[in-house]
Amino acid sequence: MGGRPAFSLSGRSALVTGSVRGLGLEMARGLASEGARVVLNGRDPAALGDAVTRLSAEGLDVTAAAFDVTDRDAARQAIAALGLIDILVNNVGHRDRRGVEDLAPADLARMLDVHLTSAYALSQAVARGLTSRGLPGRIINVSSVIGQLGRAGD
Repeated sequence: MGGRPAFSLSGRSALVTGSVRGLGLEMARGLASEGARVVLNGRDPAALGDAVTRLSAEGLDVTAAAFDVTDRDAARQAIAALGLIDILVNNVGHRDRRGVEDLAPADLARMLDVHLTSAYALSQAVARGLTSRGLPGRIINVSSVIGQLGRAGD
């Protein structure tokens, strides 16, 4: 073992959506710990700034891109401004614990937009940048165990 990293992401750039806290923040920390330049994403610039400050204090190479993943124009602009992203982690999500009787179709559409459609659109934008340059990359889609479990409140 000898203290060597399991792998190196030196020279790679990663975008992790929903990375202000929780699993997203830890995935960003892990990627940066292996040498990647990591872009944290969220909607709240202040919360993003705090997350960047925490990870930067650990000596990690992180920056932030504040945008709502469901805003296609903002997402496309952010991807273009960031330059080459060769690792995308689609992690953002939200829960609505209302039951089927209370969840309006518009609310379901919003949830699908956050969880599914935005991940597809971001993946498409990142993949286009990679394929146009003939470069390899990775797209990681994070899901919840709740997708396989049914219980009241979820």
